[in-house]
Amino acid sequence: MRFLKSVLIVGGGSAGLTCAAFLRKAGVAVEVSEISTTVNVGAALGLSSNALTPLREIGALDEILACSTPNLHMHVCDADGRTLVDLERPQPAGIDFPVNVIIARRELTRILTGVVEAAGATMFFGRQLVSMLADSDGVSVVFDDGREARYDAVVGADGIGSTVRRMIWGESPIQATAEVGWRWLTPARPSMRRGAYYLGSGGTNLGLFPIPGQQIYAVMGEPTDDGFVSDPAKRREDVVRRLGEQFDGAFARDALADLPSVEAIHFSRYPAMLMPQPWYKGRILLIGDAAHALPPHSSSGAAMAIEDGAVLYDELLRATEWEAGVHAFMERRWPRVKQVFEMACDRVRSKADPSARSLRDPHTGEKVKSLWKFLLQPF
Repeated sequence: MRFLKSVLIVGGGSAGLTCAAFLRKAGVAVEVSEISTTVNVGAALGLSSNALTPLREIGALDEILACSTPNLHMHVCDADGRTLVDLERPQPAGIDFPVNVIIARRELTRILTGVVEAAGATMFFGRQLVSMLADSDGVSVVFDDGREARYDAVVGADGIGSTVRRMIWGESPIQATAEVGWRWLTPARPSMRRGAYYLGSGGTNLGLFPIPGQQIYAVMGEPTDDGFVSDPAKRREDVVRRLGEQFDGAFARDALADLPSVEAIHFSRYPAMLMPQPWYKGRILLIGDAAHALPPHSSSGAAMAIEDGAVLYDELLRATEWEAGVHAFMERRWPRVKQVFEMACDRVRSKADPSARSLRDPHTGEKVKSLWKFLLQPF
């Protein structure tokens, strides 16, 4: 990778940190610049084997497995907790670790940050990108602290609201799906021994998944096509009302009893954004949610971001110049990311049709199994 000596990665999430770790394996000098003072924000997420395999390559897998819980079924229950569907994920013989795990976001970030720092990358928190000027040989950058620097390339891994994307590609329309969700962590109770989705009587779904530390990752989603937003001041009230009105099992009563403060409940409209290819202009490249933000129905947003870092490293390592490397990167990434994006969007619900793609749909099980099979394919 002689043509690439220094890289700025904008964004300190899964995409940026994984990419940084891989580039350090090739001896590239890497800076990671994160606008927030901390990136330990959010509840939890799922990682399947297509993410865990590259995480093993950068030395993160053992700690991730120690800090996560296997999630090997799609267990769907009714509002009272009675099982409706119980699908087991396939465990290929060649994979010697759980094919899917649930991990707290703060734990994943902590582990990846440790790997990146141990590899010799430099991390900057609370620093914002102000301007970029690219030419054929590199990119000149100015930060909000007045620092100016030049890099051989810039990788925008700064999420769905990407500053890098806006600066270089302009304002990109972000499609808002017709579904919203709340996420939080809650203490584990005996009623929540295994991960499960519960189907509320009014169209709301509730997922409860054990994670280490005697905690539960709770995620609640519902269809909406009227622009609904859960106001921060009333967010806890919104969750309480839905749990109390739509669910009637011990799991719901326990979730209500242990509901955290409003500050710890995260709300968002599920995103759906896929940048047209290519995701690069000259020496500037987008990866992760900056290029492809998926609704959570495939549990593959972070996995696709992690794959990006692994594939970029692979193609740059075999290339003789930047343009050839990122072109090969796009050739590999576009069809796979597009397929997963379409699979995830296929299950987005709306008030007009809340059940057709939901977990109640008899075809959903087949779609889920198709996704699991697709994710196991080499990338």
